[in-house]
Amino acid sequence: MKKEFIVDRNGKSFVLYAGLLDEAHTQGLNEIYTELIQVPDEANGQVAIARARVRTEKGCFSGIGDASPANVSNMLSTCLIRMAETRAKARAFRDAVNVGMAALEELADDEVHQAEATPSAHDLSEEELIVGAKRGAAEGRLTCADCGKEITKGQHDYSMQAFGAAYCPTCQRMKAK
Repeated sequence: MKKEFIVDRNGKSFVLYAGLLDEAHTQGLNEIYTELIQVPDEANGQVAIARARVRTEKGCFSGIGDASPANVSNMLSTCLIRMAETRAKARAFRDAVNVGMAALEELADDEVHQAEATPSAHDLSEEELIVGAKRGAAEGRLTCADCGKEITKGQHDYSMQAFGAAYCPTCQRMKAK
């Protein structure tokens, strides 16, 4: 597994789905088949369940994945079927390429946050957060709360979800250490 696809969260290593897919292709991925087992609805608590089967030169491997509003971020709550499918494929890929560590995408949202228990915006004083936000807000643009660098809406939204404040990619990396 390429090191670029391994992430460390609070001393625990996780593999990224992209790395599993990359490694499966390297090891002769022939087929990916997914099946929706359960459609999320009110009667089942909005739980989507998917099954994945992957075939490589070594054989056929399968996995089950689930997703519900209780185990995904608010941002992904409209993507339950896709998240269940991604989790199922990640589990099947892990078996196919002999990776024992969990994929970051397999974790429930609260588990990701526990794994990312690093200094964050919650550790900053209210004044520090306000000053950082005001730097860019005064000019009507999205900016990093730490360095004031302009950021995209996608960077802003990700950072708010992951860190509780708007940080540029550089400051996000600093916060994740």
